[in-house]
Amino acid sequence: MFLQNSPALGEQALNKIATVALQSQFKQAKTFDVEVKTDPNLLAQGRLEALSMEGGGLILPNGLPVQEMKIKMGRISVSPFKALMGNIQLTEPSHGTARFGLTDAEVNRAFHNHLATLIRNATDADLKTIKPQQVDCYAFARGEIVVNLQFKGQHIAIATQPQMAQMGSRISLENVHYLQGSEPTPALTHAIAQSLEAALNVQQFELPGLSLKLRQFQIEDGKIILQATAKMTQFPK
Repeated sequence: MFLQNSPALGEQALNKIATVALQSQFKQAKTFDVEVKTDPNLLAQGRLEALSMEGGGLILPNGLPVQEMKIKMGRISVSPFKALMGNIQLTEPSHGTARFGLTDAEVNRAFHNHLATLIRNATDADLKTIKPQQVDCYAFARGEIVVNLQFKGQHIAIATQPQMAQMGSRISLENVHYLQGSEPTPALTHAIAQSLEAALNVQQFELPGLSLKLRQFQIEDGKIILQATAKMTQFPK
């Protein structure tokens, strides 16, 4: 009766609880909105109709920046009274979709971090001597990504058109070709491809209790959009 006599209380309370819990998962969020849809009858049964969150200018817990993020979850089963007391507990997994928009500058930052790690841990003697002074990634509407790499006065430019891997769920770079500057060694070409694949891996945007599987991607001028299926098994504390 308490829930049924308070038609707005369920959504108001849950929106506030969800906003605080979800926004706390990011180091920074310039904009962040959460919307929980339910009604007293559904909530009394431990059900939320939907939950969506949308943010811009985000910094993930791993330090990666994301220009925009949209996540929509469908039917969610919760413990109703615990939820209204500030403790949202899922009683079964919820499924939905996720969309991430990245500028090529943001992809560049992730790429540089992965490349530096590969070079630092490389077994190839020539690759270990490379210390990139400048790395730039550019995305183009024709579906191409160009990587410019400078080190020891040398300049390398390579291009690739990413594709969905044969088994799906991730991006693969199967056609990496040299454009200009010094021709990279096979070891460096492989390291660049590995680093770019890692920078475009949607799983690096996962949150505690939220797993992602790539569904499709789109490359525009200066921007890359990743779309994924999402599965939530636990609500952030």
